Amino acid sequence: AAVEAGIHAFVEKPMAIDMPGIKSVIESAQMAKKKGTAIQHGYCWRYSPANRELFKQIHSGDLGRVVSIYGTYLASPVAPLSNATKKPEGMGDVEFQTRYWQNFEWLNGSPLVEQCIHIVDKVAWTMNDEAPIAAIANGGRAHREDQSNVFDHYDVTYEYAGGVYAHVKQRQMMNTHGENIHRVICENGTAVGPWNVFTLDKEGKKNWRFRKEKDQENNMYQVCHNEFFAALRAGKIVNTGEQMAKSTALGLLGREAAHTGKRITWEDYWKSEEDQAPDDIKFTDSFPVAPIPQPGRERKQTKPSRA
Repeated sequence: AAVEAGIHAFVEKPMAIDMPGIKSVIESAQMAKKKGTAIQHGYCWRYSPANRELFKQIHSGDLGRVVSIYGTYLASPVAPLSNATKKPEGMGDVEFQTRYWQNFEWLNGSPLVEQCIHIVDKVAWTMNDEAPIAAIANGGRAHREDQSNVFDHYDVTYEYAGGVYAHVKQRQMMNTHGENIHRVICENGTAVGPWNVFTLDKEGKKNWRFRKEKDQENNMYQVCHNEFFAALRAGKIVNTGEQMAKSTALGLLGREAAHTGKRITWEDYWKSEEDQAPDDIKFTDSFPVAPIPQPGRERKQTKPSRA
């Protein structure tokens, strides 16, 4: 709608929750190019000065060829929907689920796609946005017993050309170890981020650490918006629509590998026609919660209905 209206857009994650949504985003990005309308993604770590310096070392070859990637987003649950929370009388299923959107796959895409997508995007960034070959994954619900239909943990391995494997671990559980790290193991050293940013040599000794320059803006959110607005004022049209769609698709590929228990290729996932919600869905619709995925078993999506 924003592109059709000729309005510049800042788009936050998750940009889509299924492949039809991804293709819609790409279509909008292509339309925006023709109309001269800007699209800026919210993958904030790409605007972190510290991580930009780190990734320069990765991409310049200073650390040698990338061998493997390890990324984690281990945290507590985000706005869990207690079983004690009841839908108010007269409220439609769609409105109720939207109010608690973090708990439903058709709205948040899963914790892997809604929260851990920042780690997934850094995998894409590491690999220069090259498409993977395939993904295999595990996942499930170890703690959650609420009304949601999302997993509380994922463990995804992305396979890339050249024998590079990227391992992404995501968890939302109370009273567990918390960690948010991105580690790129290369032939001649290791790059570590995104919070405490440094590199290690082959012996594991720290040989570089990011140091902020005097008066340098180090807030990645502010840097992102500063650059976006500066480009618009200068008449430059930023369009990161296709890039953000592909990073989101990378997260969806991992999710589907976990939900099905299958090895899914990048090429095959782009053929997926699963559409989790119709375009004309209304707040007042009846929309039963879709079954929780069970790897190895086919899952049927629910459909909204109207009285």
